[in-house]
Amino acid sequence: MKKKIALADSEWRLMQIIWEKSPCTFRDICDAACEPNGWTKHAVMSYLKRMEAKGAIAVKDAKPVKLYTAILNKEETIEEETEDLLNRVYNGSLLLMVQSAVRGRGMSEEDMESLKALLAKGERYDG
Repeated sequence: MKKKIALADSEWRLMQIIWEKSPCTFRDICDAACEPNGWTKHAVMSYLKRMEAKGAIAVKDAKPVKLYTAILNKEETIEEETEDLLNRVYNGSLLLMVQSAVRGRGMSEEDMESLKALLAKGERYDG
């Protein structure tokens, strides 16, 4: 059984960028992360080093730059985090989690139709 890697909020934000742009340079990551999050390049470098130490990302020296790639599979990692949240916060109740999300932020017509179709099929969502 593989060890679960716990990501902090800042690391999740960087993982999203790395999953989207992989392989990417430090500059690519900073361009996407610094301004929206109010982070400095130094902060981003600290987060990346921590993520590498955890085994979430790999860093390859491709002179003159380093390339960052994800080791964690996006879908598996999101599923694990969702399952953890479901169990920790909602005592395993998917219905309670969905009700909370809908009450908190509402649903677009498109999201409602997708959810209805998913429930009608009785299958797992692969989108």
